Amino acid sequence: MRKVLMVSFIFYPSAEIGAHRAGKSVRYLPEFGWEPIVLTIKEKHCNLPDEALCSQIPPQVKVIRSGYVGIELLKPLISAVRSREKHEQLAKQSATRTKHSSRVAPESWFDLPRVVSWLPFGLVRGINVAKRCDAIWATSPPVGSLCLGALLSKLTGKPFVADLRDPWRVEDAVPYPTRLHRKINQRWERFVLDTARMIIFTSDEAQQMYRNKYPGYGNKTRVIHNGYDPDDLSGCLQSVTSVNKEYLNLGYFGSLYQGRQEYMLELMRAIREITERSPDKKVKVYIRGQKPERAHGLSNIAQITELLDISGPIPYKDALEMMRDMDLLVLVGSRNHTHALPGKMFEYMGAGKPILALTCSGAISRFVQHYQIGVCVDPFKNEQVEPALQKLTDNYEFYVRQIKAVAPEFTRRAVTGRLAGVLNQILSKS
Repeated sequence: MRKVLMVSFIFYPSAEIGAHRAGKSVRYLPEFGWEPIVLTIKEKHCNLPDEALCSQIPPQVKVIRSGYVGIELLKPLISAVRSREKHEQLAKQSATRTKHSSRVAPESWFDLPRVVSWLPFGLVRGINVAKRCDAIWATSPPVGSLCLGALLSKLTGKPFVADLRDPWRVEDAVPYPTRLHRKINQRWERFVLDTARMIIFTSDEAQQMYRNKYPGYGNKTRVIHNGYDPDDLSGCLQSVTSVNKEYLNLGYFGSLYQGRQEYMLELMRAIREITERSPDKKVKVYIRGQKPERAHGLSNIAQITELLDISGPIPYKDALEMMRDMDLLVLVGSRNHTHALPGKMFEYMGAGKPILALTCSGAISRFVQHYQIGVCVDPFKNEQVEPALQKLTDNYEFYVRQIKAVAPEFTRRAVTGRLAGVLNQILSKS
């Protein structure tokens, strides 16, 4: 069995959505002839720890954890500089205006690139293992994982696959503090892409963006979508049948950041107008994710607090169970990320529930409309929300059938098989 070193800064027990890209791959790669070895950070550095996720890692998979020194150590200092009241005020402002999200955050000064400080730790722990592997795969964000994977490839001569779940940086959403920061990041990006034998994206739009930016890389790019694991959802695709049209439960699972706030605010305003105009229509929105204070701030602005159930992040298993209990699931896009297909969308598909997508033109709208798994709404046209809800409920069984037909193409086993195909391909060319 061939060996692949999988470099992923975000990994179990972290419950961040990015952790599942590597976490599920290590579970299924052995079925396709590859033995994964994981290089990541120590558990104490993980964000949103959920120890139950570690049971997903097969016992035979070796996980190498290294130290890490990062911005987290400076957060108490940053918090002391910015008072709590000022921080909350900025959070509310950013909920209503995209331009506030473009302000340079204090931690951006350490983005050279992001988590580049992991490199010395990762090199020490990973170099000898990389020499014994047949290939190296690294995933981002954060892009420090790609930098580490590319360096290990250069030092060992092993073929390298760069997995860009997001582009290197979306400057409209998170600007560079200085021109020097931009130049350093651009040189790292070019180094990573030059070193990679194959570059993987999670949407056709992201792939095309990079082909336009770097025409010379077109022949070594592939698209491998995110996916969902049927085992996590207990076969709920088969249990979805009908919907209660008089009382709709809508669920949103994810964080509100980089432009998603304004889209969610428009949905809240639209639902308030619907319930005021038609009191007999009962709608409730459940929101679960990081920084729930942002959602609370939006609800106050929209004057819709009684129609919302908001809380912070919950364990992964509980989130999946909540998805199964919803009638419709809400997907929120962003004008700063029109190229992105959120990983959450595939879990929504696994839950078998139709999707209400708040998005302008881009990857989400193309995917949802192409596969007919839900309805897309322009977030700034409130009058579209009520007809969209009506369409989803009137044609509920149709959308459920569509999801059942499409979803098997995007199971974690299926997408891991495509990754194994890429690894086989780069070895055949070595």
